[in-house]
Amino acid sequence: MARKPNRTAGRETLKLVATAIAVGVHVGRWWLARKGTVAMAVGFGVLTTTLSLTGGTVARTNVAPVVCPPTEPVLYGFSYTRPTVNSQPLTFVVAGAGELPEGILAAESIVALGDTSPRGITKKAVFVMGLMENRLRGLGADRLLVNAIDVYTVHSLDSILPELVLNRVGPASVHGIRWHYTRPPIIDIEFEMDLRGTRTEVHLA
Repeated sequence: MARKPNRTAGRETLKLVATAIAVGVHVGRWWLARKGTVAMAVGFGVLTTTLSLTGGTVARTNVAPVVCPPTEPVLYGFSYTRPTVNSQPLTFVVAGAGELPEGILAAESIVALGDTSPRGITKKAVFVMGLMENRLRGLGADRLLVNAIDVYTVHSLDSILPELVLNRVGPASVHGIRWHYTRPPIIDIEFEMDLRGTRTEVHLA
């Protein structure tokens, strides 16, 4: 018996490809806006797109805004590095993650699968905080260097913010958090976070 083609998987792949290309285009345009050369803009765009598709060394967070969602994939922000002296503090970007163990994409492995009660969201948040701390250590960084914390969820943070997030990041809590009212890109994942410690942030109108 012939196997039917998985059209859903195909559509999801196309969405990921479209997003990766959109990111590459935005990075190329950004370089041109800084009066960079066309050749370098194309190079940066192609490199970013390739790394996004292959899972290379690009820390990324993909989310779906609930209020006023965009009609096409868009780039909200990005980070880049430049040479510095060794005496400067370490900077880093911790990739976003939801309540799914590293390297596993099976729905049944989602922490507290289907449980969006306060207890379920708490379990998810505890797990995600653990992931963030492990990734932070993997980069050779610690909580003292964190100056931006983003949370992506449509669920209330009232019961988890003080103890499970702010208390665990210690001194970094002075920066507060940014709560994005969005959903993670995978159905049934309800709570996502990312962290970073950067030296300069530029906001464009």
